Amino acid sequence: MNAGSFICSLPPNSIRWIRSWPRATSPKNQSYYFPQRTGWGETRMRLTPSAKFELLWRSLGGGELKKEYKFAEGRRFRFDYYVDFLTSGIAIELEGGVWTRGRHTRPSGFLNDMEKYNLAASMGILVFRIPSHDISTKWLSPIIKTINERTSK
Repeated sequence: MNAGSFICSLPPNSIRWIRSWPRATSPKNQSYYFPQRTGWGETRMRLTPSAKFELLWRSLGGGELKKEYKFAEGRRFRFDYYVDFLTSGIAIELEGGVWTRGRHTRPSGFLNDMEKYNLAASMGILVFRIPSHDISTKWLSPIIKTINERTSK
């Protein structure tokens, strides 16, 4: 027996098993699902936050969205989703890493987000922020209601 067998607790075929995880991808080769291991030999698929948002958005009757919308010339600022109107728009940001010190909660990322949101406000863009761990009707219903109110005017 070699010394490595005491250190590694994974079964011998685990590397082959990890490489054979199924993934559903979009035409742009973005992963919509990622595997989550629940126990030996059992894997379930979870939707990514953006895929979950898009499915829920469509099921609630939300309108057409622009993805990764670049709203300021000369800046690299982008919104995850954007609804365009004649004079202004509504932007939707999925904020990830809320509990894990992700980019949006660290000081530099937080300051960059403040600059981005202030620039959007000065351009007349209304920004809705949704935590990516809690995408639900609680967050999406007010957005759809606001869009419907703006389009009816």
